Amino acid sequence: MSKKQDRMKFKTTYIFLLAIILMLLSCEVKKSTITNIKDYVPVDKELYNTIVELDNKFFNAYNTCDLKTQELMISANIEFFNDKGGLSTSKKKLWKP
Repeated sequence: MSKKQDRMKFKTTYIFLLAIILMLLSCEVKKSTITNIKDYVPVDKELYNTIVELDNKFFNAYNTCDLKTQELMISANIEFFNDKGGLSTSKKKLWKP
């Protein structure tokens, strides 16, 4: 390579890197603007604990494909809205594969 080609390659690389740096610097990184969030204090601690316990039980069953536990926890009077299928009001229809 000649010196002229070397300089041209250097300039091209320099301009490319400069463009990348400018693009990265122009990206705005937003920090969370939520401040002073108070810790949640449930009105009924016993009810809250029951909800947390059942939520953990259901989603643990869901995440481990424990269909028996899931089926036992779903009410026959369920009302479930799916954004693709709409409202389901039947456990039987909801539970079919």
